[in-house]
Amino acid sequence: MGESGDGPGPVEPLADLKARLRNLRARRCLPMITLSRRAGPGRTTVSQALNGTGVPTDATVAALAAALGGDPEELLRLRDRAVTVASTSPPCTAGPTSP
Repeated sequence: MGESGDGPGPVEPLADLKARLRNLRARRCLPMITLSRRAGPGRTTVSQALNGTGVPTDATVAALAAALGGDPEELLRLRDRAVTVASTSPPCTAGPTSP
């Protein structure tokens, strides 16, 4: 069971962080450009924080939390867990793939 008891396994902290940020954005019906203007980081940074594969910076998470009315401490804790998981994951050993 997942951490919440309703899924097949634990939710990855990075996936959880990004999902929470996307949900906050959706609840406020904010277009990406508006969120970017309110939060401060550029559109690409905001898009990567919500949808990309990398862990957003503390500053980006805090700015998005403030702009979206989310709990910055909770989101920053998730970010810290995501960093810990990312730093302890084994490196990718797969070689390049051809099209």
